[in-house]
Amino acid sequence: MAYETTPTSRWPTLLLAAAGLTLLACAPPSTMPPPVPMAKGTHMEVGAATSVGYGFRPILEEGSTTSATADVQIWGLFGVTKRFQVGVTGFAGNSSAAGLGVLARYQLLRAPGSAVYFQADGGLGWARVGFPWSRRLRKDRWFTSSPMIQVWDVWSADTLMYLPIGMTYQMGPWGWFHWELSYRMSFNDPQRYNVFVTLGYSMRDRGRGRRAPDRERPPR
Repeated sequence: MAYETTPTSRWPTLLLAAAGLTLLACAPPSTMPPPVPMAKGTHMEVGAATSVGYGFRPILEEGSTTSATADVQIWGLFGVTKRFQVGVTGFAGNSSAAGLGVLARYQLLRAPGSAVYFQADGGLGWARVGFPWSRRLRKDRWFTSSPMIQVWDVWSADTLMYLPIGMTYQMGPWGWFHWELSYRMSFNDPQRYNVFVTLGYSMRDRGRGRRAPDRERPPR
């Protein structure tokens, strides 16, 4: 006898599938979203990015290999208070499989033109912590870096360190363009180099106020 599913009966299956994907995944190769402060009155950011990577050894040894990867990532970031943000992310690719994750970010330093955060993100199969920071260079651009350490991976006992640098450009009142160059180091295999280039774009709800953090006058 055929069994006809209903929209309600599909939800447990979808949730189990999502949990399975999260267990299969490693951490995404990028550290998006960038740590640029939200403007006054801004509470949400949504974005997407694509990463390409290359892994190699400077001196090829017998049996050593090179590898090229490509990944995509989407995220949503939500301001809970002036200093505290939470977010969700989804990603897929041949360096991270496919998975879901969450993040929490707390702003440790609030100063004109600068921001330093503590961030923890992870899923069922991975977890990272770090101290993202950013510095305004001009009115519409920020230098960013999000050094992170992957402290847990369900598939291995390896520890990964992410050392990225990047730039974020404000494009109009809502749009932001991002690029990131990242080096990922494996503590179990420090002789292997993994380099990633990420390009992304995000949009924020328009902040209100006479002077918002992302519109402050840059330092001289």
